[in-house]
Amino acid sequence: MNKGVKLLLAVLCLGVLIGAYFGVRSISDDGETPAETTTYLFVVETDPATLVGIKYELNGKAYTFAYNGSKWINPADERMPLDQTAIATSASALTTVACNRFISQTGNTSAEYGLDDPTCTVTLTYSDGSTVAYSIGAKNKHTSEYYFTKAGSTAVYGVNGAILDYCSKTYDDLLALDKIESIDAAKVEKIATAGPLGSLTLEKLTRTETEVDSEGVSQEKKVTYYVLTNEAGEKNELDAETGDEIVDGVLAPIVLSCPDYYLEDDELAKYGLDAPVTLTVHYYEELQISTENSSAGTIKNQVQYVISFGFVKNAEGKDTVYMQLPDSDMVFEVDASAFASLF
Repeated sequence: MNKGVKLLLAVLCLGVLIGAYFGVRSISDDGETPAETTTYLFVVETDPATLVGIKYELNGKAYTFAYNGSKWINPADERMPLDQTAIATSASALTTVACNRFISQTGNTSAEYGLDDPTCTVTLTYSDGSTVAYSIGAKNKHTSEYYFTKAGSTAVYGVNGAILDYCSKTYDDLLALDKIESIDAAKVEKIATAGPLGSLTLEKLTRTETEVDSEGVSQEKKVTYYVLTNEAGEKNELDAETGDEIVDGVLAPIVLSCPDYYLEDDELAKYGLDAPVTLTVHYYEELQISTENSSAGTIKNQVQYVISFGFVKNAEGKDTVYMQLPDSDMVFEVDASAFASLF
């Protein structure tokens, strides 16, 4: 394991220990008033830097992660792009489990504690070949903690439910997704689409309008508006609020899922991306300039950002909209209703 990952795990582990030290409470099953204490039980206390495998079962499905010497992977799909920070955080939490209290010496398979059919089971594998396994059972209705038992022991403990945050994430939850370019909506000047069915352009414009106040005094002000132009040259004027909503929808699309994270050429038609609609965002960046013969200032640098969209009819005859970002092998299913007027 490289030094950077080890350092990250060590820091995360320290955070877990500090949280356990200050957050543990001694609470009885009968709902008695809890007493503050700094006593806690380390039921699992291992070195996260030597961890090479994590497996947990959630809703009948197993999720497995392996460390290959440089990063965490899904062994069944090594190309899956996983969020390394999120998994390192889970590794730290799952290898150092502080339980709130001891409950029973013999109850590791008890239905009373939900350990006959656990909420979650976790198996950790280490570089020396050793394993540690434990189960998390039902929730205690009085204390909101969960019952916990470790493989090889019959004892039952109470553990903070926060541990489930680290062993209840699906592969989709842990994907490291490509993100759309961070573009300031105020600097977007035009959005243009082009595809098999034609083209549309949404342009942001300003004009000067004269207003007369209640005292009859005329005053000029600049008004922002948008013009939507189709391929035939027909124009439709939109107010600033409507145009801004469309721009915001383009810059922050609602992603519903990531059905493919390594798109290949023979899969393009599956997502309608063999004949895509391209959407080009025209915006500017302000660049600082300074020369020997002039004072410092800024200039506008015109930039274009191109996104591809595919449309596929679903069983109900409605379009499922897929999006592909530039230089990305991922495909996203998106809700494009906020900017559907551009297609």
